[in-house]
Amino acid sequence: MISRHAGDFFEGKVAISQRQPIRYRAKNAGGEWGVYDAYSFGPVLGPIDDYYMGKGSHLRLFDKLGAYEMEFEGIHGTHFAVWAPNAKRVSMVEPFNEWGGRRNPMRNRFENSIWEVFIPVLGTGTLDKFEIVGPDGVTLPLKADPFARQSEMRPKTASVVPDPTPFAWTDEKYIAGRATCDWRRTPMSIYEMHLGGWRRRPDGGFLSYDQLTEQLVPDAADMGYIHIELPRITERQADHRTPI
Repeated sequence: MISRHAGDFFEGKVAISQRQPIRYRAKNAGGEWGVYDAYSFGPVLGPIDDYYMGKGSHLRLFDKLGAYEMEFEGIHGTHFAVWAPNAKRVSMVEPFNEWGGRRNPMRNRFENSIWEVFIPVLGTGTLDKFEIVGPDGVTLPLKADPFARQSEMRPKTASVVPDPTPFAWTDEKYIAGRATCDWRRTPMSIYEMHLGGWRRRPDGGFLSYDQLTEQLVPDAADMGYIHIELPRITERQADHRTPI
């Protein structure tokens, strides 16, 4: 049984001054719980996004597509968005909905073939994939998020909703010193390397970033390097730090 209020169902109209999410009370033989209606929330993307995405000139797609934890219309949750121009249906699937594609289908923004949905409550650490029904009506294998900023470690392949907490930089001293130098006339030596191939733990696993800080920086400085250049650090299903 699902009821919009703690009491029984009722008929009639309720006057509200602004959009507000609907929260249901649900229960079955296993218990009772509350759940927000994901489709009582408006779209997160707006007409400006539609315009620039349609032109192919949106400069901040990384802020719009993928999974972003946020507070929207007063409720904490995660916004999911993906470009799928040939799909008949796209659904967000995760442990939250038991990987069921019929539970959280996404809205199609027909102007630019972007599919999106805001799902309340979900946040950091949520595993997610997309279930896509192709133009021929055939359901494709589950797809990872092409804009994912975090992924499960192999051999698992799900995307992960990342922690939205901004990184706390501690390089004030370096930034202040950089402003006093003429870098065009200052000699420099750069150590170009790949994190996953530089050194491994004794058990063959990858070093953590903290371990790399402790070992890599002194090693590079001892060799006379003053800069370290890394390939793009991106988490992906195959392995975000496999040696190349």
